[in-house]
Amino acid sequence: MITKIYIFPLLFIIFNLLIVFNYKYLTKKLNIIDFPIEKRKIHKYPTPLFGGIIIFFNFLLFFTILLIFDYQHLLETFLLTETKALIYFFIIANLIFCLGLYDDKYNIRAIYRILIIGFLVFCSIFVDSTLEINYLKFTFFNHVLNIDKASLLFPLLCFVVLIISCNMSDGINLQSFLFNFVNFLAIYIIKENLLALMILISLIFFCFLNIKGKIFLGDSGSYFLSFLMGFFFIKYCNYGYGINAEQTFLFLIFPVLDATRCIIMRLIKGKNILSSDNIHLHYLLLKHIGYLKTIIILGVIYIIPLISYVLNLNTLLVLIIIIFLYSTLLIKYQS
Repeated sequence: MITKIYIFPLLFIIFNLLIVFNYKYLTKKLNIIDFPIEKRKIHKYPTPLFGGIIIFFNFLLFFTILLIFDYQHLLETFLLTETKALIYFFIIANLIFCLGLYDDKYNIRAIYRILIIGFLVFCSIFVDSTLEINYLKFTFFNHVLNIDKASLLFPLLCFVVLIISCNMSDGINLQSFLFNFVNFLAIYIIKENLLALMILISLIFFCFLNIKGKIFLGDSGSYFLSFLMGFFFIKYCNYGYGINAEQTFLFLIFPVLDATRCIIMRLIKGKNILSSDNIHLHYLLLKHIGYLKTIIILGVIYIIPLISYVLNLNTLLVLIIIIFLYSTLLIKYQS
């Protein structure tokens, strides 16, 4: 049975080829376009926000195939979720995607966006207790931090911060692809997860169009992928699948670090902390060293946590390296 399941990647490759060859027709029908009317936007032509739809179509196909072939138990295995909670997960994941799609089309106010994301994530944690976080284990301090009293609030905060940070850090072609690809590759490596593999395949096809500037990921893709990413990392930590809290923190730190700095800078300048601007690191790098070097630098930073995990390096040392690289780039190019 498992052998038959792994024929599915071939089906997904064919499915994504069909999408790529028909993306112009599909984007015309959906008519969700990013127009370069804001000063901070760097693209010159109206561009479809179609990337998230590609990812989501693959997600729906994955669920549909496993249900049609009566492989429901494999859904439970890949998602580490019991049947009842699995239904809620599917509904909430769909709603998060739809929220992003609506945001792409109509541009929801940031505060409403955060409140809706927070509510949906709260529902997800409330119906699935395995998403609660009761303690944090830090190996470099040899200490376990008990957070029983915040077991629901803490993962809620983590999810919301991750989703918003990833959305804020998606500014240039390939940036979101690189970050998501590295992290879902890690999710697949940690525990051979077929859904993660399907997402990797869809990301490769998204990359093919994104590298040419033909489509963007959009809020729908950013929200959806960030939610899935947080979901898997928390599950893996809670189930003890070879990754701990500090390693997870390394994988996710970069967009959170950059978003936190930008929020602090806006506070200092008296601006709305959720406003859009061009003070993110990727914009600074792009301005001073060009697109290619910017993507190479970001790619190197994104892949450091994966190398650290595979080689079992000291997480505190790797954390210091990432913060040092980020600070050095900032000091050099912020002017």
